[in-house]
Amino acid sequence: MANQRTHALDNLRTCLTALVILHHSSTPYGGAGPWPYTSPLYMPNSSPILLTFNVINQTFFMATFFLISAYFSSIAARKKTRHQFLKEKWKRLGVPTLMFSLIVKGAARGILAWRLKDEDWVNIGREVLEGLKIVRGVSGPVWYCALLLIFDGLYAGLLPSHFADKSPSQKAIFKAPSDVVNINVASPTANTTNSTKEPHTFRTTHVLAAVTLTSISSFVIRLYYPVGRPLWPISLQLAYASQYVLYYTTGIYIHRSGRSLQGFISPSTLRVIGTSTALITSIGLFHIQYLTRTGMSSSQIMPLVFGGPNMLALLYALFNEFAGFFIASLILKAFYNARMSFLGKRWSVGKVDLSVYSYAAFMVHGPVVLDLQCLFGKKGWEGMGAVETAFSVGILGVAESWVIGTILKKAIESVRWKGYL
Repeated sequence: MANQRTHALDNLRTCLTALVILHHSSTPYGGAGPWPYTSPLYMPNSSPILLTFNVINQTFFMATFFLISAYFSSIAARKKTRHQFLKEKWKRLGVPTLMFSLIVKGAARGILAWRLKDEDWVNIGREVLEGLKIVRGVSGPVWYCALLLIFDGLYAGLLPSHFADKSPSQKAIFKAPSDVVNINVASPTANTTNSTKEPHTFRTTHVLAAVTLTSISSFVIRLYYPVGRPLWPISLQLAYASQYVLYYTTGIYIHRSGRSLQGFISPSTLRVIGTSTALITSIGLFHIQYLTRTGMSSSQIMPLVFGGPNMLALLYALFNEFAGFFIASLILKAFYNARMSFLGKRWSVGKVDLSVYSYAAFMVHGPVVLDLQCLFGKKGWEGMGAVETAFSVGILGVAESWVIGTILKKAIESVRWKGYL
């Protein structure tokens, strides 16, 4: 019997893209992280709900992107030569990164001048040009695309045996246990299939060792590169680089070893990781409570979390890795759960397949969200409350990003520039 076709990973990428948009929408209203717009009504890290939302997101959402992308890269390697693989990756990741980085600062300055300062078009144009002049490397969310391009380049350079030979007789197509063979690795619309074969799982000791070593590595890196300090020229927060390396290499290994993304972790291992996460969280909360009792304010405690030779930085490093692994594993299992079959069906609005345009939505969401935030600030709508404002901007940002992304992708493809978005 043929395996039932599923769009689980398509839909997961769609959800992760929407989560990225919601994450950035919440930043100016008491959330965590840098962003071009700052609300005058809310101090950074001042909303417990939004701060918790941002912290939990950070544990898994970008890392899961790397896990899925690496899995697809391994599938593509079976079918493509290294030259074909790298050419496709440059087209899909490199070109959009360059174009976005060139215009994003100018676009941001233009939006701020238009929405907040009511400048005329001459001054808006001047701001845009000034933004173009100060470009110094990768800017905005496309650091992910830049880092993924680097990872894929290293993969092709270090593991040539994983790639197809130039000889047609050796271009055998490998069928993954949980994915359809005909997958466009550069596209976020890869279709997958459920396998009836019981998947192999990693040993609990191996998982614990990998997550713990990654936590320690992150802690050591943050002694010199604390959270919030970007690494030039790709604007990568080196504080999270160890996690991204772990998830990318894990994605490659899962596919090469014949495992599935939803079945590489056993329920018993997941329980151990979950229990460890709860224990680390409890210790961290007790430690924060202790610091508060000594007279430290939240503004004094937060820098300790971001890095340095202190207990809170170590606990945060452990929490980020253990919680991220736990949440990512749960989500992957959920998207393949037969009881939640709607997660594996094609998601569309009318005739528009949402997953086809998720990458385009990701690329354009920065200026879209910034424009909405400035509009809400100018109209005085931020007074409804931090969470309410973040939610409103986020929902509108998701919808508008998909609309503009769809229009942009179709426009680019109409002039036969396919494969860039």
